[in-house]
Amino acid sequence: MTKKRFSVFVLILLGISFFSGSVNSRDTFELVKSALSDTIYYVDGGFIRHPFPNKTTYESWYGNDFSKVVTLSDEFLSTIPLGGNITFRSGVFLLKVPSRPEVYAVEPGGVLRHITDAGIAEYIYGNEWEKRIRDLPEVFFSNYTIGEEIKDYNTIPDGTLYKMTGEQIYYWKNDNILTKFAGIEDLRANGFDTKDAILNPRAFFTRDKVAKGFNSSIFNPAMKPNKDIRDCEAERLRAAFVFLYQGDLKDEDVNQIVRYQNALPGHWKKATDSYSEIDTSFPLVLLQNEPGLFTRINKFNRFDVGHEVGFAFYEKANDTFDFLIIFTNFPVGEKNEATFSPVTNAISGIGKYQLDRSEIFGSSGKLKGIINMGDIITFSDDTPRLIDSALNSITHEILHQWSGALYFIDDKGVLNSSLLSEDLYHWSPWVTFTSPLGGFGWDEIRSGVFAKDSSLSETVARNFSTLDLYAMGFIPYRSIPPVGYIETAIKEPNGNEIE
Repeated sequence: MTKKRFSVFVLILLGISFFSGSVNSRDTFELVKSALSDTIYYVDGGFIRHPFPNKTTYESWYGNDFSKVVTLSDEFLSTIPLGGNITFRSGVFLLKVPSRPEVYAVEPGGVLRHITDAGIAEYIYGNEWEKRIRDLPEVFFSNYTIGEEIKDYNTIPDGTLYKMTGEQIYYWKNDNILTKFAGIEDLRANGFDTKDAILNPRAFFTRDKVAKGFNSSIFNPAMKPNKDIRDCEAERLRAAFVFLYQGDLKDEDVNQIVRYQNALPGHWKKATDSYSEIDTSFPLVLLQNEPGLFTRINKFNRFDVGHEVGFAFYEKANDTFDFLIIFTNFPVGEKNEATFSPVTNAISGIGKYQLDRSEIFGSSGKLKGIINMGDIITFSDDTPRLIDSALNSITHEILHQWSGALYFIDDKGVLNSSLLSEDLYHWSPWVTFTSPLGGFGWDEIRSGVFAKDSSLSETVARNFSTLDLYAMGFIPYRSIPPVGYIETAIKEPNGNEIE
């Protein structure tokens, strides 16, 4: 039997045969070493090599399998940029350093969570939890990030193989989302063994898409830590356009969406009086509809667009977008009207609930909202008025992120919603200003007689009101001119004047 020895810094491989000669194509390897050194590196999708600092770290990812290791010439290896060290794989081992008693669960990207009580460790990992513990040399401890402590029995670390009590199904649990493995062979294709599973009765949100075969989102030694990247950004925004289609892909549909994509930045900048900009330069993402995955049939015999569209998008793009704007070539929703789905909000005081449900769309918090525009045929006419109508509709839906929910304290000291429509989600039709979110801009033209803003008959494009800009944080409340509303029992205006 060949004896293997391991130093602290390099992985010594004896008795293992490698490919000979130089390899010059990045597509032929993921694990490499030099002919003159024994350190093994993982080469990530950005063609960066990351060293495995010791045997245990390597084993947490690949076990005792060295069959994928390719020997490169020292000259070629030196052309591959060097990245940070690989950390322990999450969900396989528990970690401690020899000089300290703390035992840590490992989450993706090398995040360590101290398990504060042995009883908690036993509840999460079972009676033999101590057999999972591996020592980490202290010299590598700085490669890791310290996360929140695990203080209760209901906390399940991310990056684990998960099995709910009473089920025979295995899941990948990450960012509090479960992804179902199609079968045992599929979890093994991603480097897990059934003995790695955490058995627990707790349910989590489960994706519709099933993991089949190898999945680089699950097995990725260079994975970054899960982070909350919510922000309050409103000045410089980024939006991506998505076309979810079924049947044949028509050039005229794609071209129409691209026209809106190219026109939105100018429309948005003008509507916000240059307080805000929106970047839509990311190429249009095309996704072919898979009923039951991207969409479901609702009670109106139309489609509802599901959360898997977000996951599919992030397989093609980084998590750097504030909004996703989705068009389809089939009817969606109840009336095939544009809708806004809030995803995250970190702002208080503007009548909006703080929330973060980004994980169910595949984002780590950057995504603020999803705009479903519905069937592109609704916007297929290239007349300037319809183009303005489509752009105003997109602007309207994005603006829901901040505005259309402001109350005021009236002269009786009561919180008053009279500036809002009945749904408390738009401006009332009776306010004295106009906005993409409503309002007819009533003005008293003579005693007791009010007229709508005359510009509304000329264009459907609307600029943001000062209340919109205030809600977005661009102007202080002292800069808001007096606003008002008409008290009337009439629900909707009929005509351009009212007495």
